[in-house]
Amino acid sequence: MTNQTSNNSPWVAYLASVDGWVYQSAEDAAEDVGADGEVRIGVVRGSAALIEDDGGLRLPDGVYWAGDQVFELELYIDGEGNEAESAAVRFAQARAMAAGLNAAAGAPSVSVERPDDEHIEIHVNGTVVASVNHDEHGWSGMDAAEKTAVAVARAFGAGVRS
Repeated sequence: MTNQTSNNSPWVAYLASVDGWVYQSAEDAAEDVGADGEVRIGVVRGSAALIEDDGGLRLPDGVYWAGDQVFELELYIDGEGNEAESAAVRFAQARAMAAGLNAAAGAPSVSVERPDDEHIEIHVNGTVVASVNHDEHGWSGMDAAEKTAVAVARAFGAGVRS
């Protein structure tokens, strides 16, 4: 039996600890588990999608609906000395795969781009819909704009990249 809700949800790439806590970047993961630590990288949707838990994102426990996970790799942050096998490179590839799967399905996509440390842009399907900077909006305004964009995207089932 096919779960239609699951099939209509966006694909999301993740970089997580071995026990399932999600990191925002390979740098964050390396800081937490060390340069030679192990992480999980994959692409999921629906029943396998990330959940909020204790103020952070986490992979769900249990069994997923068929087709809700494209792949998962367990690898070392530093790629065991091979840059092409590093977590940073593999996570970028997983994010590109998720974006491609969402685009092929006609799903909307939202991205938060940071041209520099004091400026963010919110993009919907590649078009800038909001631009926020520290001078005009402050750090809290920038944070609020990003959190709102991500929350709205998730509510509409859009893929989110930040």
